[in-house]
Amino acid sequence: MQIPWKHGRKVTIRSAIGYGMGDFYGGGQGVLVSTYLALFWTRFCGMNIGSAQSILGISTIVSAFAALFFGVLDDNLYRFRLARRLGRRHLLMLMVPPLLIFGILLWIPGLPPATYLAVYVLWVVLGQMFQTAYNPLPGEMAQDFGERTLLSTVRMFVSSASGTLVPLIGGVVLAFAGEDHPTGYMIVAIAFIVGFIVATSISCWTTWELTPRSAGFGQWEDGTRQMSHIGFEGWVRRLRRIAGEYASTLRIVVFRQHLAMYLLILTASDIFGQTVVFFMLYNWNRTAAFASILLSCSVVSLPLTPVFGWMMTRIGPRRMYEIGFVTGLIGAAWLLASWLLRGHMPASLWLIFAVAGMLWFLTAKALYGYLPWTVFPYVADV
Repeated sequence: MQIPWKHGRKVTIRSAIGYGMGDFYGGGQGVLVSTYLALFWTRFCGMNIGSAQSILGISTIVSAFAALFFGVLDDNLYRFRLARRLGRRHLLMLMVPPLLIFGILLWIPGLPPATYLAVYVLWVVLGQMFQTAYNPLPGEMAQDFGERTLLSTVRMFVSSASGTLVPLIGGVVLAFAGEDHPTGYMIVAIAFIVGFIVATSISCWTTWELTPRSAGFGQWEDGTRQMSHIGFEGWVRRLRRIAGEYASTLRIVVFRQHLAMYLLILTASDIFGQTVVFFMLYNWNRTAAFASILLSCSVVSLPLTPVFGWMMTRIGPRRMYEIGFVTGLIGAAWLLASWLLRGHMPASLWLIFAVAGMLWFLTAKALYGYLPWTVFPYVADV
């Protein structure tokens, strides 16, 4: 494998697409899980909705601690020769593709609930491992505003595409295979897990990072600092120091604002993803195939993603946040109205009204979901 250092490289469309393929996994796996996993567990694995959502919730907490752990690990990987050869980011990224195959176990009926919990914890930890190494790459691959915007725009386009393909293909497969047995769900899940393995592998091979010296680890690169065994207590001290450094970033007003918006958007999107299918099943009295096809309306975000990139350079993120939040609130009210009006409108007219509301809401969701990931690479400069 070529050493993934940056030696005068320029970001091109090809390298931007290679980078963006990483978010085929980042965006697609979240949609796959939120759309189908809890439904699959409750229908075919003997769980009730409380147990299924508890596993997802516990794993989210584990993911938060994993993020801190991998942040510490990532900053210390240059202590090891393999990381100096492959790159501290890429060493973590390369570990993810072969381990994703275990995700297939989540979609096999009849396993003990403890097995689903263990495998899903592994699944979210792998996602956090990949994202810890993957998210900072724009700041290392490019310093130019245009190149970073290109990377973020292509990334969000690929993420939106994967988020559209999952429910679209899932809806088609479920319509043909039926929703009363697990075969259709398993076909969709296994196919996309294989796609995630391919996408993360492409991202590993087509991206690069700063040299150890440029990243501030020159003492390991030139051999002036020797390897030492720091032990468990040493790692705990490093973890404590990193936690203090993380806390110190909260002194920066811009970072606090960005973090608050990011967490609120991420949490709201997760809640929407975990509940929208059940909302359509039980409040709209529709099928999972209908819900899947309707969620695939997120395809509207694909042609809009380049427009968002153009708007980013013209009016800036603040005005775009305002537009996104206002349109999102209108979309939420529209979906609420579609629930309240069900049974009080002619069926065909109600269907048009509901689909139009979902299109509006998913457009707004694409806009305010695009912004945190586009702004993120510039926070380090602040």
